[in-house]
Amino acid sequence: VPAAADSAEVAETLAGVLDTDVASLTERLEEERHFVYLARQVDHEVGEQVEELGLPGIGVLVEPERLYPAGPLAGQVVGFTDIDAQGLQGLLARYDGVLAGEAGTLLLERAPGGLDIASGVRELSPPEPGTDVVLTIDRDIQHVAELAAADAMERYSAIGASIVVTEVGTGDVLAM
Repeated sequence: VPAAADSAEVAETLAGVLDTDVASLTERLEEERHFVYLARQVDHEVGEQVEELGLPGIGVLVEPERLYPAGPLAGQVVGFTDIDAQGLQGLLARYDGVLAGEAGTLLLERAPGGLDIASGVRELSPPEPGTDVVLTIDRDIQHVAELAAADAMERYSAIGASIVVTEVGTGDVLAM
């Protein structure tokens, strides 16, 4: 993070790129912490603009993003995550521990100047990927069920509607 004297100047430069006010950026830059987020989930182009500025102490992190291949289809079943990709609702919350996996770690010894000590301790624990969860939801049937629910809500001025479609022989949920 830049020195306090430079904080206002850096904030002035970043405010337009990050579409935020100078005062709040200056406040964040002057926090007594080793690391602060100035903005999150910004467009890739914004990150490139920030990098091109070459401001001291300012960097860009690429964060993983959860993709929803079917968009909002079955969203009430799949659920959603927070900004840190932690499941908050639906299957994403229920199976968050299974889906997330575990981060890896690297433990190493450094000299006071920050250089790695070649003969020092160096332990790597590789990350463990999460597991897939396979649903029995059928996209086409789910789409038709969602249209039918929306139609029923409109027709009867209902606040909500529920539809569950199961396969009789197996009990598989084809739409919900």
